[in-house]
Amino acid sequence: MCRWFADSLLTALLLAAVVSCGIRTDPRPPEATMPERPANFSALIENDEVRLRWSRPTESTDGRDLYDLAGFVIERGDDGEEFAVIAEVPVNDRNRVRPQNIFKWRDLDPVAGRSFYRVRAFTRDGQTGSISAGTPIEVPTGIVEHARKLRAAQPAAPDTP
Repeated sequence: MCRWFADSLLTALLLAAVVSCGIRTDPRPPEATMPERPANFSALIENDEVRLRWSRPTESTDGRDLYDLAGFVIERGDDGEEFAVIAEVPVNDRNRVRPQNIFKWRDLDPVAGRSFYRVRAFTRDGQTGSISAGTPIEVPTGIVEHARKLRAAQPAAPDTP
């Protein structure tokens, strides 16, 4: 009976050691887990619209692979110094074999004159990465009018109870 108990205890301890065993890494400070800044950011006028394009960051600031990218924040400003958030673009490819590498967004409410756009990545736990440099673009008045007509032509969203 005592031998059976000792064997059962040893088996339970070995099983607990195997189950709790895993790849452990050193703790990382929060600033090391931030996403790198989005690459190849551009703002251009195409088909009478302001279109933004950028590449997905694949690493954290410490050089490790980035697995928990949640989305991007897009900001616009008129002087290159002060910016306001105008959109959030979610990343919905967590379980895909081939994640999306190029992201695009179009400004449906552009401001006439010189505008600066920039983009920043964020992770599922809310870590925000470095922001791209402000990219200037000159937006003609005709494009602003075109955008207003497009928005006016869209049907109103139904009321939700």
